[in-house]
Amino acid sequence: MSIKLITKYHPNGQKHYEGYYDETDPIGDQVSWYDNGNKEYESIELNELSEICTYWYKNGNIKAKGLRTEYFESGLWTYWYENGNKRAEGIFVDKDERAGKWRFWHDNGNIACSGVHKGWTGDGEWIFWNEAGIKIHEKTYRDSELLNVWKDLRLEGCSDDLVELFKDLIFN
Repeated sequence: MSIKLITKYHPNGQKHYEGYYDETDPIGDQVSWYDNGNKEYESIELNELSEICTYWYKNGNIKAKGLRTEYFESGLWTYWYENGNKRAEGIFVDKDERAGKWRFWHDNGNIACSGVHKGWTGDGEWIFWNEAGIKIHEKTYRDSELLNVWKDLRLEGCSDDLVELFKDLIFN
């Protein structure tokens, strides 16, 4: 075992990466920066299998924060838009599977939708709002029924652009 501190720099001289490695495996805390000096990523090791991860946009605003276990998202994760408004929040279990209530927001800060996940399927009530904050759809979805929400939203007059936004929020 040969642990070394590795530091790399951007061509402009700004620090790009710093962390300890045991040959090819990262060990302990890791940090990377954009070429403008703002942090891009930080990992704080809790134990051999878990770490708290934080990601930032190049402008310095936070992008995502949560726990990784064995390289998979686990526990509570929160995501933000580049403008600083919250994008999504919910819990991951069992190697990147969503569980329980998740909430998603429009980039203007208004709630977009909320619902109960069981893995990547529905398991309860889902509510959708437009960008102005007006409720446009509410229904209980179980198992793969959540895949029908796009048809249901269109039947209720939801625009294709808004349906695509909801898809992006829920499944990306």
